[in-house]
Amino acid sequence: HPNRLGIAEAGGIHAIVVCMSRFKRESAVAKQGCAALQNLICADSNEHRCVDEGALDAIVRAMMNHIRSPGTQEHGAAALRNLTAGSLSNRSAVAEAGGIEALVKAMKVHSRNVAVQEKGCAALGNLCIKHADNRVAVGKAGGIRVVVQALSRHGYKSRDVAEKGIRCLLNLSSSSSNVEMMKWEAGIEGLVLGVAHRHGGRCKEWALKIFLKM
Repeated sequence: HPNRLGIAEAGGIHAIVVCMSRFKRESAVAKQGCAALQNLICADSNEHRCVDEGALDAIVRAMMNHIRSPGTQEHGAAALRNLTAGSLSNRSAVAEAGGIEALVKAMKVHSRNVAVQEKGCAALGNLCIKHADNRVAVGKAGGIRVVVQALSRHGYKSRDVAEKGIRCLLNLSSSSSNVEMMKWEAGIEGLVLGVAHRHGGRCKEWALKIFLKM
């Protein structure tokens, strides 16, 4: 939408970052700030602008400071998902800013929240695309465990969680150390194959690719 570019060019991203910093203890500001940035990032040219103007740090800081706010975690995870969708350099920047740890913590604390789980799986999955270091980092941070738990709690009922979770595990499985960690997750084969069978399509295809590596 052209408004996303217009808002950014008028200094909107900077204004949001300043507001989030000035009112950093207000969970409502953190939530709405993350939601606004999530939306603005959808314009391709805003992806790097958000990093350059401090939005990435503001998002991660909001998620860490307001860990009990489900809205902040949902919109923060969605913003990190959008930031990492098409930019390799942004994937590195998110990892360096502590985004992996923020996502894993959000998924642990809000394990019953479907929206947080779906967006967290999506963001972690994006972080691993064509990025070997991030794959290892996500595994070491506990990313495999939270994705498996998301699939266990929500995968059968939610196609979105199923697709994002299995896709994330597929991306993580490109690392041999992650494959070894997956083998230690009790019941992972039955869970992933069961969820994949429930939803079919790409879920089945991705699930088979995971277990060919195991």
